[in-house]
Parts: sequence; C-alpha cells; structure tokens
Amino acid sequence: MPSSPRVRFTGGAAYVFPMATLSGYADAALEACAHAECCASQVGELKDIVRRLGTVSNELAMCAELRPGSVSVNEPQLGELDVRFYQSLEKVVEIRMTADADLNSTVSSATSDARRISDLLAASGIGVALMLLALFARNARITRTLREALSTADKYQAELQHQACYDLLSGLLNRAQLEGRLFEKLQRAA
Repeated sequence: MPSSPRVRFTGGAAYVFPMATLSGYADAALEACAHAECCASQVGELKDIVRRLGTVSNELAMCAELRPGSVSVNEPQLGELDVRFYQSLEKVVEIRMTADADLNSTVSSATSDARRISDLLAASGIGVALMLLALFARNARITRTLREALSTADKYQAELQHQACYDLLSGLLNRAQLEGRLFEKLQRAA
C-alpha cells in the first residue's frame, strides 16, 4: 500500500490522507477472506480500487509538492480521491460481510455435523447398554441352570452313595458295607 501523502492547500495546513487506516481495513478484509473462495473476485476489485486510490493520491501529492499552492479544495482529483476512498471502504465492508456469511455457513454446517455425531454416539451408547443388559440376563440364566445341574448332580451322587451302601428293600447296610465295618472294628479291637 502506498504511504500517506501530505497535500498542502493554498494558505492552509497540510492534509494527510488516511491511507494507513485504509490499508489496515483492507488488510483485515483480505485476511478474513483468505480462506473463503467466495470473495476472491471482491478482493481483486478492492485491490484495483486501492491501487487507483494510491495513484490519484500520489498524483495530487506530487502536484502539490512540485507546485506549492496549486492544489485547491475544489480540485476535481480530491473529489475522485473521496469517491475512491468510500468505494474502498464499501468494498471492505462487502468483503467482510461475505467472509462472515461464509464463516457462518461453515459454523452452521459444523454444528449440524456435531449434532449428528452426538446423536449417533448416544444411539451407540444405548445400543451397547442394551447389549450389556442382554448379556447379563443370559449369564443369569446360565448361572441358574448350572446351579440346578450341580444341585441335581449332588442329589444323584448322594442317592447313588446310599444305594451303594444300603439295601434297597430293607434300608439296612448291604453285605459289602457290613463286612467292611466289621473288619474295621476287629482291627481296632486287636
């Protein structure tokens, strides 16, 4: 960006054009638009306006420096300078609004994506919780079945033990048990 020229009007103080301020605004607009393709053409227009503004401003400053007092307040180039300045400000605002709209669209899209992902995660969590509940119920059924089987096995083992040691009809010790116990008692007595 060109520097701020000083123009001294006839019989007055020097006028300094606010080129640095305009440059700051333009740079901020260009930075805002750097990642938004939608405002690329507007950036080109802004550069052209600022280039023409710099040219007119420098021409006026050169004229005022080479011929002091030759630039008056009614100078047509001052009017063009004002027009270009306000055009550039208008273009800066337009670029910023376009970049902001693009950013808003991006943020809205990201928010929508985040909401969808959040919903999917919640649904997945619910699905996992339901699967865990189903597994717990299945494990409870398996545990109950195993307990019943062990209880039945213990009952049959006790019944078989009883059948092996006692006579089925009389309920008395059978011959093998009777002989075994007698043999034990005789050995203890001896």
